[in-house]
Amino acid sequence: MDTYTTRLWFVIVFIPIIPLKRVRLLDYCPRCSRHWVADPEQYEMSRQLAVSGAMEKYRDAPSVDAALAVHAQLLSFHMYPEADKFREAALEQYADSAELRATFGAHLDQMGRWTEATPLYEQAFLLKPDLPEVRNSLAWRRVNESKFDEAFELLDFLRQPGAGLTFNLAPLEGLAASYQKFGNHECVIEICEHRLREVPEAGEKHQFRKLVSKSERVLVLDRHSEVHRPLLLMGSGLRFVERDDGGRRGIHLRLAQQFLHGVSNQNHTEAGP
Repeated sequence: MDTYTTRLWFVIVFIPIIPLKRVRLLDYCPRCSRHWVADPEQYEMSRQLAVSGAMEKYRDAPSVDAALAVHAQLLSFHMYPEADKFREAALEQYADSAELRATFGAHLDQMGRWTEATPLYEQAFLLKPDLPEVRNSLAWRRVNESKFDEAFELLDFLRQPGAGLTFNLAPLEGLAASYQKFGNHECVIEICEHRLREVPEAGEKHQFRKLVSKSERVLVLDRHSEVHRPLLLMGSGLRFVERDDGGRRGIHLRLAQQFLHGVSNQNHTEAGP
């Protein structure tokens, strides 16, 4: 992403003829050309007021929150060298603050500087392992490194009963999609079972149903899979159907009536009542 000041021109046959006005391009993407446009004078005035105001508050009353406000303002106005220098000083001053490191990491994530954010999340995790935002961020990184089991453990707070009332369970669904890509369909079903219990309306979403349906088909067609607990889609609602299968865990989500009829006889013969 680039940010710079340029000038608009009146053009005839690709030849600039008449200069029009100066503009400030913000976050210009070299791939898609998407960007924001601001008036250079107003931009500079806003930058000075916002940054100087945040710095003044930090000098008057130094704190973690004040440091985060300064860092956010510096990054939002693309003052990257100044932000880097300030961040290093703040990390030394608040050496025991996990929240500072976690939020600095989030700021850098928003700017697309993921490599620089990762050590901050790692430090925050060592200082305070129970921060949800840190666990989510590290889990996303573990998934990108194909360390799915480590991501699964980091997201254990989302797998607790009642987690859906407090947290967004989307990271679990993302992990399930990664498990599916690498063929671990039993973990996909386990995660989706929990998500469906916590957020029943998730079963109405096409992407979720597609995710479960794909893993279900693989497990059903595998005669050695340990699937014992179907979730049947009847009409517009979902309901659980239990049966004892020697204590083994798993679920089965049938998303098409035709598919149900095609495998029902085989399942009853193999699994028993």
